[in-house]
Amino acid sequence: MIETLERIFKAIEAIVKAEDEDLKDILKDYPEAEELIEYIEKFETEIAGMLREEKEYFVQAVQQYLQSGSTQNIVVQAVLDMVALDIFDGDPFDRNMSEAAKSFLTLTCQELTEKIMDAIDKDVPFTVLSSRTTRWIDSWSTELGRIMKLTSHEGVQRVLTTGIQEGKSIDKMVLEMADLPQFSRHRARMTAITETLTAYSVSQNEAYRASPAVTGKQWMHSGSKKNKPRPHHVALSGTVVGVDEQFTINGPNGVFTCDHPRDVVLPASERVNCHCLLSPVVDSAILGLTPEEKQIIRDSVITSLGE
Repeated sequence: MIETLERIFKAIEAIVKAEDEDLKDILKDYPEAEELIEYIEKFETEIAGMLREEKEYFVQAVQQYLQSGSTQNIVVQAVLDMVALDIFDGDPFDRNMSEAAKSFLTLTCQELTEKIMDAIDKDVPFTVLSSRTTRWIDSWSTELGRIMKLTSHEGVQRVLTTGIQEGKSIDKMVLEMADLPQFSRHRARMTAITETLTAYSVSQNEAYRASPAVTGKQWMHSGSKKNKPRPHHVALSGTVVGVDEQFTINGPNGVFTCDHPRDVVLPASERVNCHCLLSPVVDSAILGLTPEEKQIIRDSVITSLGE
């Protein structure tokens, strides 16, 4: 028994170590890599807990309903109607995820914007997030919760539909439901990585707009050794646009415009597993000005943006 436990612990340690190495590889071009890893791991743990609660909620609710009668007499549509009207409506995941995302994104964007601005020019410190960014945090937090909840519901509905049509036992359907990738730790990890790096890009954009010496932003391709790079992201690397201008992505699924890598206006095919980042284009002449002169320029920009 002790030997078995030791093997399990060693296996877990190996997985954790491999995942840590993957993160270091993914973030190899990020100046704030250590901080980003901490953000990712913390958010991953929080998301995993919410997904686990959502899984338990569905397993218990569906099990209770199916066991209340004979599965042989259950009509598929009746079960799906019940799930849609009762169980799905009672799932609190979207609210919990939205609240967690809003708290996480607010704190992360504040801390990262401060670090990025400090690295560009210590004479121009971070004060507060712009209304543009706070509005984005509010809207995206709500949308992220909604999307993730919908994806989980689609998985549960698919298991029930197939299971009842094929005459599977209650236990079999419940096991399949519990094993859905929608409730997995892997999903929590991928979500945490994508949203943390999105917050990083938003923070870069925020810092560049607030820094008087930054005149443009450059797209930089960065990929993990284990990832197959998107050729159109590689082709975009080195492209420079103005601070308030957008990049144009010419991909296999269409042409898209965005403010930065992983912009939430992009489809998942362009966001998930994208590890690209931005680099500022800095006017050295402005960097040489006095703090007072820089502040005048900054105030002018903030006024023009209606902040």
